[in-house]
Amino acid sequence: MFNLDDSVPLTENTTRLNSALGPNHVHLTNQVLGARSDAKERDILAAEVASLRLEMTHPDVDSKIMATLLARALFCHTLGHDVSGFAAIKAVMLTQDAKTEFEKQVAYLCVSMFLHQGHELSLLMVNTFQKALGDRTTSQFEVSAALNTLGGIASADMVPALLPFVLHCARGEESPTIRMRAIFILKRFVQLVPNCLDTHPKSLKRALADSDVGVMSAVLALYSELIERDPKPYLSLFSAFVHIFGQVVAGKIPNLDFQGVPAPWVQTRTLHIISALADADPQLAQSSALPLLRTAFILAVTLLDRNPYHAVLCESLRGLRRIAPHLEADCAKELAVELRPHVDKLVAYRNENRRAMGTEGKALLMELDPAQDVNQLADQVAG
Repeated sequence: MFNLDDSVPLTENTTRLNSALGPNHVHLTNQVLGARSDAKERDILAAEVASLRLEMTHPDVDSKIMATLLARALFCHTLGHDVSGFAAIKAVMLTQDAKTEFEKQVAYLCVSMFLHQGHELSLLMVNTFQKALGDRTTSQFEVSAALNTLGGIASADMVPALLPFVLHCARGEESPTIRMRAIFILKRFVQLVPNCLDTHPKSLKRALADSDVGVMSAVLALYSELIERDPKPYLSLFSAFVHIFGQVVAGKIPNLDFQGVPAPWVQTRTLHIISALADADPQLAQSSALPLLRTAFILAVTLLDRNPYHAVLCESLRGLRRIAPHLEADCAKELAVELRPHVDKLVAYRNENRRAMGTEGKALLMELDPAQDVNQLADQVAG
């Protein structure tokens, strides 16, 4: 039989983990690894689940023992044996009773695995989340674990009670990782309750200038969600997004460069936001958004040998099509003349993806200058 203790050279971290999990967990793992058939494995796990159900009801189980029991329950759960019926409530209780980081880690991990959005026990976690996110004495480890868990089980009913605490974490100065995770939770809250941040329009401005690029990228994702729903409250931030795009293109955020392209995913997100805001304000479309989107499109076509520029090209093309109806006729015709050779270059490629974007470009040219000969367009696309 395969034996974890004898057959695998254990690192110091593995030894420490095995010590925390206890000998019963190691024995269970060895049994499963040594099973000669699926039927034997199922029998071993079924017996373990029955044993855990009984052990967890014992009145003398302290938080340390409960953590080891839940770790074994989680092991069974990941192998296809549902233990949430009796282990979920124990995991919720352990998040409140845990004394060590290991116990808290197991508790929050089990909650995230056993519970889901709308689960009847999710609301029992509200007080625990409030305590973890609002108490200044809480360790960063626990705050991070709480945010990770909240992202998986949050429901619309939980948003009003937890929004102030998550906003506090998003504005905190302790850890950029916590700020970034808090912003992702806010995005989840917006998906659940679209108007939940309507009374906090200025609460995230500071994050746009965060010194950590991960936080800045996260807040762009949040603003993208908010602006797509209702852009008007955020028109005043247009210049800030243009500034961010300029910083990215100038290579001022080297940490996010990918395959020689400056932060391509920040570029695409920012272009999406700029085009959405310009769509809501025709004056911005022609005066500010058009030069930026046009330059991004031409640059992407020119540097298309760098793979990430395909994403920049696609987003800039979508942005141009979005603002096209707001352009004056003379400006639209001038733009069509300027873009036509670049669109023809795309159509001429053998690569199907580039040809597809070239076809989109032809559609843009037709919107900008309807006098284009439709038959010539069809011949170019077919060729």
